[in-house]
Amino acid sequence: GDFISETYADFAGELINSETKREFFSDADNNLNSLGDLEELVDAGALSIDEAESRSIGDVVLLTQAQFHDIEKLPSGLVYTVDCSDSGNGPSTRITFDGSTAKMDHSVLLTDCNIEFDDEASVVGSVVITDRVSSNPAITAGQNTIIGDPSNGCKEEERSTIMTVAPISVPSEFVMSNVTLIVDNSVNIASGTSSNPTSKGLAVYATDTINVASQHTFKSCGQKSAFLTPQGKYLRLVLPPS
Repeated sequence: GDFISETYADFAGELINSETKREFFSDADNNLNSLGDLEELVDAGALSIDEAESRSIGDVVLLTQAQFHDIEKLPSGLVYTVDCSDSGNGPSTRITFDGSTAKMDHSVLLTDCNIEFDDEASVVGSVVITDRVSSNPAITAGQNTIIGDPSNGCKEEERSTIMTVAPISVPSEFVMSNVTLIVDNSVNIASGTSSNPTSKGLAVYATDTINVASQHTFKSCGQKSAFLTPQGKYLRLVLPPS
């Protein structure tokens, strides 16, 4: 929980002077990535033309729920914050990714909302953090989502990291390739449409139960740990041959 809170605060800072923010928005040569086209933010009323022209890598953009849902693709290189109602479980407490709303590519989302990833949602090389406190899952997903490497490969630059302090419940397709889940609660990876799904490069950090309901196969990408991972002890479960 402390790690999630500290990471949230690092990304929420206005300047790109935190180590977390600088490392996320840098490439292998330590040169900052280019900023995406901000026209959609202007069209949605999130930025004026002058504000868009002055934006830099790692800047924070405040979005309302309506603006979030009006944007088909969040421009890369920025940190987005979305606030929701503190009570209840209705529309005012939720944001939704789907085939036409808020696809993400190399950007960061900070929110206190419940998050639904519907069919055709796409989050590539990005970080999503919700600090919503709830006994019910704050993050849920449909079957046809792309979280991480869309080619189902091991491109580390396309790894996506999802953090939540509430439970997370997603189908097996959600964690197919290069996904890190950091959860100060329980994790449920339910059965999906595939009878024997295979995850590549999946990392799960949780303080409560991890339940994998499907006949799931896990493969390592053979890479070092991503920088956005909490410090902790490791438990390796090795199954003997039958």
